[in-house]
Amino acid sequence: MENEVEDTELRNWVKACLALKCFKEGILPFIAKKCDEWYIHMISVVEAECSSSYRCKSCDINRVEPQHATKNNKCSDKRCNCKRNDQTPCNENGSCGVLYDLLKNEHVRCEPNWLNTKCDLWSDKQVGPWELIKCFIFTTGYREKTSIAQSDVTALIQICANNTKLRNAFSTDFVHLDKVYDQF
Repeated sequence: MENEVEDTELRNWVKACLALKCFKEGILPFIAKKCDEWYIHMISVVEAECSSSYRCKSCDINRVEPQHATKNNKCSDKRCNCKRNDQTPCNENGSCGVLYDLLKNEHVRCEPNWLNTKCDLWSDKQVGPWELIKCFIFTTGYREKTSIAQSDVTALIQICANNTKLRNAFSTDFVHLDKVYDQF
């Protein structure tokens, strides 16, 4: 055991793990706060646009009709729901469709990862902020994660890099982070 502690390579790995743990513990409260603020803003935009409170709990992200599709405005995104024939308009004055478009517009590359989110939870004030922000994680596997505390450092970095509001909050150059992103 003594030899392991003296092993420079192992010591560097331990330092790296501790640094990642400290980074997550330090940045998580900031991202969670910004996420909650962003959620309140997004819901207020939806409610103003749809002239009603946002309470939908029944839409399916794979079938929700985007707002731009209601205007016969097909976009160039091959994965967008506006290309589907089985779209379903949100029963809450199209609220989920408005939010769908807002999420696309808030994503740096207009490519939210819909596989990570459950839109039937978007209106829930407790889990809604996390459900919305999960769209900005391009790595799959976060759909069943129920809180931002369950995310890892990779997810937190992807959220910061892909959400325009969070990205701007850092007021820094993400060129190097974008290069890493392009490798995936």
